[in-house]
Amino acid sequence: MKQYGHSQVFVADSSQDERVARLNSYRNDFIHYVPASSLLDMRDWAQLVLDIVPIIQFLVFKSNNVTLHRQNASAHISGLCKVALSEASGLLDFYGA
Repeated sequence: MKQYGHSQVFVADSSQDERVARLNSYRNDFIHYVPASSLLDMRDWAQLVLDIVPIIQFLVFKSNNVTLHRQNASAHISGLCKVALSEASGLLDFYGA
């Protein structure tokens, strides 16, 4: 989305499109809860994080559409992204990619 003249547009690859669609499906299942049981593969969750975090990083740090008002917010968000990527990589290593 080009919110401003200097905004950057994110161009997703097919894997990211698929992961965003899957994340939206999980979100819809959660928001519109219907009693049921489901089994989620940890490898899928880990790969989802590995694909989604770079999108978050782009949107927050490169799109020029997000204004961070709190002091140190950029460092905090960057740190959270690093932890998420590290943990997801660890899950893939543990469960086998």
